[in-house]
Amino acid sequence: MAELPAITDLLAALDRHGRLLPVPSAELRTALAAARRARERSHLAVVGPEGAGKSTLVNALVGAEVAPVSAYLPGTVAPVHVLAGASPQPRFRIVHAGTAGAPAETDTDRQEFDGWMLQDHNRDNRRRVLRGEVRVASGLLADGLRLVDLPGANSVSAEVTAQTSADLDGSAFTAVLVTFGRVSIAALSDVLRQLAASPHEVRVAAVVFNEAAPPPSERMTDHLTMRRRSIAEYLLPADPDGTLGVASAGVYALHLPSFLPGADGPVPDGQQEQWKAFRTEIAERVRRNVAETAAAAARHAVPLLDAALTDRVRRIDRVRGRTVPASEGTALSEELFTAASRRLAAAEADSRTADWRAFEPDALRLTAKLRSRLDAVRQRIAANLTLPKHEATKVDEEIRGLLTETQDALAAAAGPGFHRLAAGLLDITAETLTAFDARLPTGAAPAPGSPAAVSSLKVGSYSYQSAGDIFNEIGDDGVSGFIVALLPTTWGGLMGFHYLGGGHLGHTLRLLRATRKEIEGNLAPSATTGCAPTWLAARGSTVTGARTELRRLLSARAALVTAPTADASERLAAERRGIEAARRDLAAQRDRLGTPGRQ
Repeated sequence: MAELPAITDLLAALDRHGRLLPVPSAELRTALAAARRARERSHLAVVGPEGAGKSTLVNALVGAEVAPVSAYLPGTVAPVHVLAGASPQPRFRIVHAGTAGAPAETDTDRQEFDGWMLQDHNRDNRRRVLRGEVRVASGLLADGLRLVDLPGANSVSAEVTAQTSADLDGSAFTAVLVTFGRVSIAALSDVLRQLAASPHEVRVAAVVFNEAAPPPSERMTDHLTMRRRSIAEYLLPADPDGTLGVASAGVYALHLPSFLPGADGPVPDGQQEQWKAFRTEIAERVRRNVAETAAAAARHAVPLLDAALTDRVRRIDRVRGRTVPASEGTALSEELFTAASRRLAAAEADSRTADWRAFEPDALRLTAKLRSRLDAVRQRIAANLTLPKHEATKVDEEIRGLLTETQDALAAAAGPGFHRLAAGLLDITAETLTAFDARLPTGAAPAPGSPAAVSSLKVGSYSYQSAGDIFNEIGDDGVSGFIVALLPTTWGGLMGFHYLGGGHLGHTLRLLRATRKEIEGNLAPSATTGCAPTWLAARGSTVTGARTELRRLLSARAALVTAPTADASERLAAERRGIEAARRDLAAQRDRLGTPGRQ
């Protein structure tokens, strides 16, 4: 058997080399994710007929009461997934069919958990449980291992079967078969046939006979020989080609209740040795199955990644050789700009309602406070017969102070929404520029995956700056534009009027009323959009600023395709060297992986 490379190192190499591609294909992303998932999410499934002792074995393995066990009507209505948690005290959750079609989650205590999961409380799964989840601190559950208590095949609905298939998809799947002595082994053969027919690559690690009265240690060898004969008679016919590995599975005769947490009485003679050997074997089998499953996924991913890197080199060589016509760069720029423009507008529309709802309460509170303080000024000066110029100056300063104070508070309240919008627009812009570089490499930025960063890049008369800084400014411009449009403009002529014509109480009171009315009008939501028109117009200006910046960036990239700068050319050369080194490493990895027939 060819020696497998360390799986962790192999997957790290695939991730590292995959980042050399600006936009990997969907097929490649799926293949890389499958290899990673096979390593990070493995399952040890405990399977067998109803009442065989599956839940008892799960509880014994974990060292805590995590799987529901019933003394009346045996069996659970759906799988129980036991995952690593932070506390030795189990935490319980039910995943069940939701009213909107998507699965819903409900956290429960242990008693409620049993009520959902057990047949004697939830007969025929009337509550539509899809799976139970328990999180608990346990050394067995390290490195992403999930212990799965699968219910008897005849006790689950088609809905549960479909969900279980999705939950187990793409992971290393190791099984422990449990039978209650020799009594239920014929039923276990039916379970085994269903495993063989499943879409998952299952390997059987062990067959556990849950013995009510296991023999003493001196008779255990003969007893296990008899059990192996039962396996040959009932189970091997269900695995005729050896795909499930039943013939090589370990065989154990255990009194499972003896190993439960807080079990009464001593462990029967010879059982500790059997239990230790069982745990050691399944740990090794799981480790081996994880390695083989991840290696199989990697065998599929490596040639896809190598082909993608080869294509990337071809694209780089076209640009470096200056064989790309200018029209190709221009056409690509226009194609991507059109698509991105729609996405920019959609991003604003999709976030509009949530951002307005977040801002509106503060806006109403702040403007109500401003109106109240303006009313107090109006009432104070209305008690006078005249308004001398020096008093008018004080009133003007007071009102301008109130407007400035409110302006600052409104800017602070509106700012987060505008900057969230700008951040979303920046993401779309970055994705669009990456899409351009994926099809026509430009060297305008460090090679993907490189830790280097470029603060600026000169292309003709235009200079790239940090995109993050540019879009922060776009967000700031949106806030300031909104605040300028929101706050009153009627008050501005008051000061000049008083200096030219002297104090005029009536005019001042009219200006105060007009200012108050303008504040109310500027924040009144539109009947069609539900948002203040001034706020919405400012968001539109933010999108326009992002669209303008994107066009400039795409045009500059198109120019680099036909006339790369010295810096851009060097980056392309460095990217090419990095890809060739990655391809050599992939070739070595592929040689070490070998072929399935050699494993």
